[in-house]
Amino acid sequence: MGMAPGPSCQGHSITRRQLFFGIRLSRIGGVLVLMPRFESEELLRLIQSEKVDTILMAPTMFGRLLKLPNSVRKRYDLSSLRHVITAAVPCPANVKRAMIEWWGPVIYEFYGSTESGEVPLASACISG
Repeated sequence: MGMAPGPSCQGHSITRRQLFFGIRLSRIGGVLVLMPRFESEELLRLIQSEKVDTILMAPTMFGRLLKLPNSVRKRYDLSSLRHVITAAVPCPANVKRAMIEWWGPVIYEFYGSTESGEVPLASACISG
């Protein structure tokens, strides 16, 4: 797992897809954290130990994380997270809501990223 698209130039970042963004991150001084395969609890451990602030994920990974017991979820400090970007397929509303309740308003959903690059985006934040 490894790399992040650019919202955090100086941070530590993880993701599973699009090595291009990881290469860009490393060129501007960021740190790239890689995992050989996605494992839910290992992701949480790395977020805590490496102070990861940006992750690019697929909604399927959210589903796997949400299946962890509450005792495991509460074990890790995820306060370093600033940008959790989901793409690949639309994220089901109930999954996105559950992740926002757990991780806070750090979830961003990209749309049309295959066709246009990550341009259209929906934030977890509600304005107004």
